[in-house]
Amino acid sequence: MRGFLKEWAPVVGLMLLAGAFRLYMLGAWPPGLYHDEAYYGLDALRVLAGDRSIYFAANHGREPLFIYLASISLGLLGNTTFALRLTSAIIGTLTIPATYWMARELFNRRIGLLAAAIMTVTLWPVHLSRIGFRTITLPLLIALSIAAGVHAWRSGRVRDWISAGALYGVSFYTYLAGRFTPFVLILFFIVLVMSRRFKQLWPGLLWFGLAAAIVIAPLAVTALNQWDVVMGRPGDISIFNPGINQGDLAGTAVRSTLNALGMFFWQGDRIPRHNVPYRPVFDPIMAVAFGLGLILLIFGAIRRARRAPLLPEFLRPGPDFQYSIQNEFPKLASCFVLTWVLVMLLPTILAEDSPHFLRAVGVLPVAMIIPAVGLDAIARWLEARRLRIVAPVFLLVAIGLSAAITVKDYGPYAIDPETAYAFEAAGSDLANAGREAVASGERVFIADRFVRDWTSLSFLMTVPYTTIVDGEQPPAINAPARLFLWPYEDWSKALASLSGPATIQVSAGPLARGDLDLKPHVGYLMVRVASQGAESALTEAQFENGLRLLGHTLDALDDQHWRLRTFWQIDRSISGDETFFVHLSSSGRPLVSADGDSGDGFYPLSLWRPGDVIVDQRTLPLPPGIDRSQLLIELGVYHRTGGQRVKVSTSVPPVIDQALLFSGPSAGGP
Repeated sequence: MRGFLKEWAPVVGLMLLAGAFRLYMLGAWPPGLYHDEAYYGLDALRVLAGDRSIYFAANHGREPLFIYLASISLGLLGNTTFALRLTSAIIGTLTIPATYWMARELFNRRIGLLAAAIMTVTLWPVHLSRIGFRTITLPLLIALSIAAGVHAWRSGRVRDWISAGALYGVSFYTYLAGRFTPFVLILFFIVLVMSRRFKQLWPGLLWFGLAAAIVIAPLAVTALNQWDVVMGRPGDISIFNPGINQGDLAGTAVRSTLNALGMFFWQGDRIPRHNVPYRPVFDPIMAVAFGLGLILLIFGAIRRARRAPLLPEFLRPGPDFQYSIQNEFPKLASCFVLTWVLVMLLPTILAEDSPHFLRAVGVLPVAMIIPAVGLDAIARWLEARRLRIVAPVFLLVAIGLSAAITVKDYGPYAIDPETAYAFEAAGSDLANAGREAVASGERVFIADRFVRDWTSLSFLMTVPYTTIVDGEQPPAINAPARLFLWPYEDWSKALASLSGPATIQVSAGPLARGDLDLKPHVGYLMVRVASQGAESALTEAQFENGLRLLGHTLDALDDQHWRLRTFWQIDRSISGDETFFVHLSSSGRPLVSADGDSGDGFYPLSLWRPGDVIVDQRTLPLPPGIDRSQLLIELGVYHRTGGQRVKVSTSVPPVIDQALLFSGPSAGGP
């Protein structure tokens, strides 16, 4: 028991660190919930409702393991982004001890600990553990399958071979890249035959294959019956597709291969959903260790490292340093690691957008062994020079610096607007606002385009709402209500459905940008409809065009911003080109302008209904170093054409220069 605790205590420590990396701000970083994630959540809800599918056809088809695991989390915690991503975080954390077991079985305990530590702090697996994609399940099953397989080889027990085969079979239920693993095994089998090691595996391989076949059988039958569903997606994105290679298959293949090989230390995935754009897999410290480990493994795959005359002496394993797999590290373990990484790069090499960190996920966690071997070589070099105390310090510093670089790179990425666009954060924001509205007693109406385009709404909106079909007038809408409308169409039909005079506030939601959009745009408009109060009887200023200012409030949002809310009403329709001006000035000198239509520019006076109270809200940035006691706010109405101001017939206080003046910060109005 003491030996077990001594061995696994560091692994538990790494798991705690991995959990911290993967759980911190999990529901908010990255912001939003991409529609691929939401599809997993919806399928998990179907599982909770009794669906027991082997393969889920929605969204180009997906293997089931992650979905069934996610159903447990959603069943306990409900339909939330955190609950869905918690499944990934737990799986990613469990991959740490699995990586240790795998690397220890292949090599030794120290390389196992180093590989697990690198898996803990490297940004790629950290990020995969923080998003709700099924890809995260494949590294865990890979590590368990390899570790169990090597353990079975060493023990020779039938039960170990059966366990390894069953785990390998389960890996096919994780992610489509797992379909390439048989090629690794076939190539390694050839190596074993050439090295005359095949007899050591007989009849264990039969038990392994039988167990794997039994586990895979249900998925295989489903694939045969639904071939287009299970196998259709790879054909759409393959570089063999003329639409992808544009008639240059050879050139496309070469570029794709070079991009995939360079992802470890040069340039990684550009898509913000998968990676900090263009960041390579390894930071500079681990990239050096990766290069050194790669050299060692290549030499080891050719011949015994200590007999390789081209290998520098300080890199050769000493005679007292033992490796696993029958002490055949140079030829078997090295060959296996290199073969695995090269073959499992094929899913991204053979598809568009190489390197693609989801399709390349099959290299994890085996690829983490390569820098671990490099760090181990440096540690052995230090130990050979009687610097045994320095060696562990060096390793801790290297891992610690790598962790610090991951934190430094991930923090800005998590709050970058580009990341929010990539994860469709506007959709999650709409869902949050919709739930808040229902909780406050408001009815919710949502334009159907949002329901179509943002799958996160179907997953996150656990409250009742009514869909407004684009271009159609909805049924009568009574206050209180909240409408979420597409700002770039004629949404006045929705306003025409409002019953009776109401208090209306229109505000723009957060920016959004689809993958094919050239620039960001307002994601949605939120229209809040409330019953009128006593404010409609007040008057602070009357304009000649029939516009009446009922009152205003001015609040300090923070040290740098004021929020001005004004309350308006019209006694007749306005069809002209009038709009508002709002100026923040001091000593007669304008400092800040917030001109334009109400509703963040989307609710012009021509759409206002007589009798409604309109709430207009604007944020005014405060110039630094200004004496705020001397600040004045000018507010009024002017014609876009010619700039002529609309006169004020009556006001409190008196009007100066056809504009209404407020001193601030202060509060008043209804």
